[in-house]
Amino acid sequence: MKKSTIPLLFLTILLLPIYLFAQCPTGNVSLATQAEVDQFTADYPNCDKISGYLLINGADINNLSGLSKISEISGYLKIANTQTTKINFENLKIIGDDLHVFDNQLLENIDLTQLTTLKGKLSFFQNSNLITLDLNRLTSCEDVYFKKNELLQSINLCKLIFVERGFALLRNSTLNSICLENLKEIKKGQLQFLFNFSLKELNLNQLTTINGGLFIMNNDVLEKLDLNQLASVSHFGNITVSDNLKLTHLNLNNLKSEVYDVFIGRNQSLKNIDLCQLTSIKRYLYIEENTSLNSICFDDLSIIGIKLSIIGSKLENLDTFKNLKRVGFVPDDNDEFPGLTIVGNSTLTSCASLCNLLNSNGIKGYFQISNNPSACSSLDEIKSKCTTLSIDNELVDDFKTYPNPTQDILNLSTNLINPRYTITDVMGRILKNGIIKSSIIDISEFKSGVYYISLFKDNITFVKTIIKK
Repeated sequence: MKKSTIPLLFLTILLLPIYLFAQCPTGNVSLATQAEVDQFTADYPNCDKISGYLLINGADINNLSGLSKISEISGYLKIANTQTTKINFENLKIIGDDLHVFDNQLLENIDLTQLTTLKGKLSFFQNSNLITLDLNRLTSCEDVYFKKNELLQSINLCKLIFVERGFALLRNSTLNSICLENLKEIKKGQLQFLFNFSLKELNLNQLTTINGGLFIMNNDVLEKLDLNQLASVSHFGNITVSDNLKLTHLNLNNLKSEVYDVFIGRNQSLKNIDLCQLTSIKRYLYIEENTSLNSICFDDLSIIGIKLSIIGSKLENLDTFKNLKRVGFVPDDNDEFPGLTIVGNSTLTSCASLCNLLNSNGIKGYFQISNNPSACSSLDEIKSKCTTLSIDNELVDDFKTYPNPTQDILNLSTNLINPRYTITDVMGRILKNGIIKSSIIDISEFKSGVYYISLFKDNITFVKTIIKK
């Protein structure tokens, strides 16, 4: 007996509209007007997966509620130049490329609370009325960029662990809260927090690696900056912490790897800097115009590639630089670059920790030392103290120079055998050096003035002041 196909045919006809309405268009979707948005939701009322990108860009678009069922976008999602006040992507979990939301001047709220996967950049720019942003399920992305969202007060990225490139938070003037409590690594870029005038606290206590640079600048009310687990900033990266008027402590105690430059400046309330385990700075260390600064720790620092500058602090001594062995690598034909600047430190009364550097000619370039209290107010004062310290430690050595003052010939008397020597001027420039094999050194070519002769043997340094008539 042949079975009837009528029931099956009837069921197929009945389900066909449901099947068709459940489909999404193939490929990319671009919506430029509210009419196009409305037509899309009418044609695809149950669309949940976009196989390409989704571009929403149109000045008359004011309602995107019909897109709330979308759960996955294979390409990027870009929402720009709309007039909508609310964007509801409450079911969106996956974006296969970038997420860009910019120039939506009326946007107050966007629901992305289910977003777990973003394979490209996260960017919010010039959304003037956006107040809060919750991305609490997002764990990683390629790049993070928030700029000029003028009313944005809070950002929830509590689950974010990894950023492939950079993280920039720029000119969000009312932002007072951002959660990054699980962020561990910035793999290939910089971490920047600039001109966020209402941000009081920045908790990055899980962050261990930045393979770029660290810039914390012009955050006027920032009081607490927690970076105590940061262990590595790539050697091409800079550390800049400046113009944060309320910041009192800077703790980078776990940072050990070489960094490129360090600039800590104009933080008026800063009292303490802790970089105790940092061993090497490739170029510059600037600590300038931190007018409340009374404590710094660079105990393990041994090399600064070009320059050390300490200006306008409340430091009393420089004892933390006791292990510093070298500042500068100025070429032999160019000694005009300042290697050491110590200026305007109103309470600095002890510079004895620089004696090892000075006595071993470990500073290349010239010196700028002025406007500090007695004992640190000039290179002559520091050198004089270093000379006293060296002579006190001579033990059995009877290093003598004569005549002193001298016109042309300097005679040496020492029981050291073939020691190395250098003669430097008051700016620290090396004028003559070598190994002493004779008791006579000709300084007839020197101009009249004060010079320093240093002898080195078995890690001991002896220094004498000589006067050329």
